[in-house]
Amino acid sequence: MDETPIQTAKALAALPMAAEEQAFALQAVQLANHEVDIAFADVLRRAVDRPPTPTPETQGLFTAKAQAEASLRTEQAALAALEAELAKAREAARADLEDRITVQKAQVDLAKDELEDAEADLEKAGLDPQASIQRLIEAHKAAEQVQAEHETPLALPFQVQAGSLVARYRSWSLLHRKALKLAEAERAAQARGPWLLEERAAFLKRLAEREAARREAAAQAGAEAAPKAEAAPKVTLLRNPLRKSRWTT
Repeated sequence: MDETPIQTAKALAALPMAAEEQAFALQAVQLANHEVDIAFADVLRRAVDRPPTPTPETQGLFTAKAQAEASLRTEQAALAALEAELAKAREAARADLEDRITVQKAQVDLAKDELEDAEADLEKAGLDPQASIQRLIEAHKAAEQVQAEHETPLALPFQVQAGSLVARYRSWSLLHRKALKLAEAERAAQARGPWLLEERAAFLKRLAEREAARREAAAQAGAEAAPKAEAAPKVTLLRNPLRKSRWTT
């Protein structure tokens, strides 16, 4: 994931600046941090919404994982049954059951190893969405940790140094370096503009498609419920003609 916005904002915030620029620098850091968080959330959402589709070439990997998961569940159920039996067993039978439980625990460990191998094969092929999501989370946390460890405070208010030519040159050099960094950041922001617009358009399109699918599902459910309501028998209460009115003499 691209961490460039927050890195650029913090690099600019560390440059010499006037007192009135500090509030803008802090705001830029906050906005960049927010942008990175939104990008991270979008990457996670895509990983969840677009799981890899099995192909004839990769179906074997998915099948191996499913079989390993089923095998692990079977071995764990067998272990739980033995442990339950041990809890109710008499003293004479406990030694044999404990030996069987030891063997069964080894079977569970073996099944876990097989499942880990199957998951590793899927991850290497880029076909395990859960592993991809976990890897993204770990990478994001690592990037945040690095940023926290190398947190750069805002630069102190800058004032042009008067006096000697050397002092003036030093002030000019700092301001020139700052101008170059700002120009570089501006070019990077302009380059990201079209991409952000495309991402926004794609997001709005997906949102509209989801809303259309939701409405279609609701309409279909209503259409299926209507015939059932029409077919329901109508109950009409009829007055018994043989029953005399209480006012009849």
